[in-house]
Amino acid sequence: MHKTLFLSTIFLLFLAGYAAQSEEQGDPRYEWLNGKWESRTKVFSAEFKVVNRDALIGEATMHSGRVTGPLRGKIIDDNTIQFNVDWSRGTTEYDFRKQDDGSLRGTITKGRDVGTTIRLRKQE
Repeated sequence: MHKTLFLSTIFLLFLAGYAAQSEEQGDPRYEWLNGKWESRTKVFSAEFKVVNRDALIGEATMHSGRVTGPLRGKIIDDNTIQFNVDWSRGTTEYDFRKQDDGSLRGTITKGRDVGTTIRLRKQE
């Protein structure tokens, strides 16, 4: 009896942990964000994936220092995203807006190099 209860509890905990880690699909309106984006100078790139309707996950790379970091963020509205990258030297926050040509233009709002402007174009 105790062994069955113990195994059932372990199984339920496993299922709960798996369910907590799984991500729902992103809102189709934001499908255009999915994929790799890169700066014109090829110094910075980000790989975005929209999940759970309006959340962003992915990875960013600073090619000049060959540093990568996980990114997490959110979609503010149809044209605005915010995300943080956890670099090895600290967290940097970015705010980006979609431009008429489809690119993303943004600035660093927290962390190193605050005020730096970055323009990203989607890589096909």
